[in-house]
Amino acid sequence: MPSFQIVPVPQGRITLEGVEETIQKLSIHEDSSEFKRGILPGTLGRSEKGPIWFKYGVQDEMEYNTLDGTGTTKYLEEYVVAFLGNGFIAISNTDNETKDDILSLIKHQFLQDISPETTEFSEEALRKIINDANETLLAYLAPRERSKPERVSGKDRDLPGTDFWDDYGDEPLDKIKVNVDGEETEIRVGFDKYGVVVLYKQSLNLSEQIEALRILAENLFTRLIDPGSYQSTFSDEEEDI
Repeated sequence: MPSFQIVPVPQGRITLEGVEETIQKLSIHEDSSEFKRGILPGTLGRSEKGPIWFKYGVQDEMEYNTLDGTGTTKYLEEYVVAFLGNGFIAISNTDNETKDDILSLIKHQFLQDISPETTEFSEEALRKIINDANETLLAYLAPRERSKPERVSGKDRDLPGTDFWDDYGDEPLDKIKVNVDGEETEIRVGFDKYGVVVLYKQSLNLSEQIEALRILAENLFTRLIDPGSYQSTFSDEEEDI
């Protein structure tokens, strides 16, 4: 399932035209390292509804077996960076090293003197999502009392109102899966306390994934995530990302 983390940035700090122009100037081929990292040429995409995205590539090495022994080859991993609008960027959920590289790219190429960070979802935010969702399909909780299981999970067509929710619904949340309103159809999406957003539909192409994230940014993230959670603030007013 495609999964992402969300990066809040000051609205108006990045222009769409500036993003597109910068992306077109940068390439992974400029990296002289043995294992290259950088923007993949030809991956720039733009939606009629605003978002711009590109793919960030990371080369690595893997071993394989041959009749003569073990060989090695380079392969490429691809990660999405999407400017959603409303002051949010989505990046593919990945390892910390690659995440830090992508955040560094965003800082130095698009924000200069702001240090962006991925956000987490607080207990309050997860509760708000459940309250606003059409259905809560799955929840993982961590009971406080030692006499209870260390971690419990419940699955139903809609958990609130079930016996499970009566027993455990007030315990701290780790992860949830819900149905929320989209523009034409519902979006089935997961959230966890570490900030990972999972889109539960494998058949979504990349532009459809970005559109789902745009709707979530507009309808949910603007109410759940502190817009000042980056490491600096500015008052510049340009076209919103």
